[in-house]
Amino acid sequence: MGKWKWIIGIGSAMLLVVIFFFGWSVIQSKQMEEKSITNYLEWFHQIDEQMMDNEYEYNEIIATVGSESITKRELYTVAAALSSQKLEFETDPTFTPHQIDQPFLDSAYDRLILDSLFICYAKSQQIPIDKKDALDFQQKFAEGEMESNTVNIRAEAIVKVNYPTMFEKEAFGYQALQELVAKELNNVNNRTPEIINKAHEEVLRLAQATCPIEKNSY
Repeated sequence: MGKWKWIIGIGSAMLLVVIFFFGWSVIQSKQMEEKSITNYLEWFHQIDEQMMDNEYEYNEIIATVGSESITKRELYTVAAALSSQKLEFETDPTFTPHQIDQPFLDSAYDRLILDSLFICYAKSQQIPIDKKDALDFQQKFAEGEMESNTVNIRAEAIVKVNYPTMFEKEAFGYQALQELVAKELNNVNNRTPEIINKAHEEVLRLAQATCPIEKNSY
C-alpha cells in the first residue's frame, strides 16, 4: 500500500511540474506575442512618420482606375499592414518603408486596384457610398479581430483601429462591392452561394470593362 502511495505521490508531483511548465510556456508565449505586436506597431508608426516627412514623394499617383487614383502613400500603408504577416517573436522589426518585402507591395497594389475598380464602377452606376457607414463597419470588424488568437491578425486590426482613415479605400471598396452585388441580385430570390459568387464575378467583369486601368511603376 505504501508503495502505491509513493507511486501516486511521484505521479502527482510530475503532473504538477508538467502543468507548471505548460502554464509558464503559455505566459511566455503571450508575452512574446505582445512584444512582437508592440514592435510592429512602432515600426508602422515610423513608416507613417517617414511618409509624412516625404509628403511630396508619397503623394505621387502610381495608378488610375477610371476616375479613381492610387497614391504611393496608399500602397505603402496597405503593404505595411500586410507586413504584419511576417511578425517574428523576439525580433525588433526596424525596417524603413523601402524595406517592405516586394510580395507585400505587389499584394497591396492588387488590393488597391480591386477596391478602386468597385468604387469607380459604383460611381458610374450612380450608386452612393456612405463613407461614414463604410468606415464604421471597418472599425467594428477590426475591433472584433483585435480579439483574435492569431498574432498577425490582431496586429493588423490594431493598426486599422488606430489609423482608420488610412484604410478608407478598402472600406469604400468593400461597401461599393456589397451595393453592386445587391443590385445584381435585385430580382433573384434563390440566392445560393453559387449564384452569389457569379454575381461577384459579373460585378468584377463589368467594373473592369467600365473603368480603364493605367498602372505606373512603384
